[in-house]
Amino acid sequence: MEKSRKKTRKTCTAFRAESVPGSAGQWLNIKKIPVDQAPWADRYPYKCEAFAQVVFTQEGVAVKLTALQSNPVAECREDNGDVWADDCLEFFVMPDSRTGVYLNFECNSNGAILVGRGTERHGRERVFPEGGRQALSVSVEKDENCWSVTCFVPGSVLGEVYRPRCNFYKCEERVPERAHFQSAFFVAAENPDFHRPECFGRLRVAGLKKTL
Repeated sequence: MEKSRKKTRKTCTAFRAESVPGSAGQWLNIKKIPVDQAPWADRYPYKCEAFAQVVFTQEGVAVKLTALQSNPVAECREDNGDVWADDCLEFFVMPDSRTGVYLNFECNSNGAILVGRGTERHGRERVFPEGGRQALSVSVEKDENCWSVTCFVPGSVLGEVYRPRCNFYKCEERVPERAHFQSAFFVAAENPDFHRPECFGRLRVAGLKKTL
């Protein structure tokens, strides 16, 4: 069966700002990146509407990921645990595309987060910036119909940014009837696998947005 693929995007847009958006109203002014690709929909037909938003500042990058779903599955409560099995929102970024090294940030609605660094799925280094999870400013918002996670990645973790590439994901696998694996950029793999840097899209950083 043919894999489910919407119009394939190659690029997504982040904004530069003087500061991280401090309210829900300010985030409304930031472009949404749909997480709507479903490469394995023939086996996992459940769909969850989700999107990402990205803001670069002089200190680092802020990412807000949102899923329009109620009662998300959230069993994992430990950082660097199996958050990916829960309803999970994820941001993978290769800050400097010359290196092949990418970071993965994966978070459930409990605020438990997994952070890794490496060039492929295997042998990834579990990393937190100096100052631990507090340095990432992880926060979760939940209401009846949606939940979101906001994370700030400091420049000390990103390192040099040169033609960055990325992907955003929404997944869940603990409850078989609602298991799903979605991405912003299409993943060309036979089985669910988000560690596919060759499928990352370009992250274009637009000009300074002075008013949020």
